[in-house]
Amino acid sequence: TGNSIELTRVDCFNGSYSPLISVRGKTCGAHQGAGTFQWSSAVRATACIFLKAKLSSEIPPGEPMLRGESGSFAASLDYAIAKQPGWLLDMFGVMANGKTTARKLFHISNSHRKQGGPVSLSLNPHACPPHCIEIVLDGASVSSSPLLRRILREIESHRPAGRAPHVEHTSATRDPSLPTRDEQPALLAST
Repeated sequence: TGNSIELTRVDCFNGSYSPLISVRGKTCGAHQGAGTFQWSSAVRATACIFLKAKLSSEIPPGEPMLRGESGSFAASLDYAIAKQPGWLLDMFGVMANGKTTARKLFHISNSHRKQGGPVSLSLNPHACPPHCIEIVLDGASVSSSPLLRRILREIESHRPAGRAPHVEHTSATRDPSLPTRDEQPALLAST
């Protein structure tokens, strides 16, 4: 509803390559050449993992960032990483072997819940160190743990019901030559 925070754009900077840009929607619209994604459970899981990585000092050592049974955000992202849908390729790119870069970004335990119990996922700190993640809300960098936790709670509790204010997520090193986006929140990370 009116105060929900949702992911609307992802800019992924992978080393020296041009940034990968993905926007929310069925088409890229005015964002020529951008990939697209829908506000699905797997996309919400992705946003949550990057937020939790930013808050990683608050997560007990050895604990996953997401855990869940069938139908959970964690299970949805696990399924997406295995199936490599277009949005995941648009968002994080493809490695030389043709597999999505997301396979390198996320650690998964008990994929597809083959051992019973929940699937667990965390961000790979070697592929995307938490200190390189920048969250931007309304054009300003967010480092306040209470505000990061509020954004996380909004995304975790959101159930699609209509249009709402937005969050962006960017995976990779922020390019200082790029303009900042003042009209919407953002999540920035470095790979």
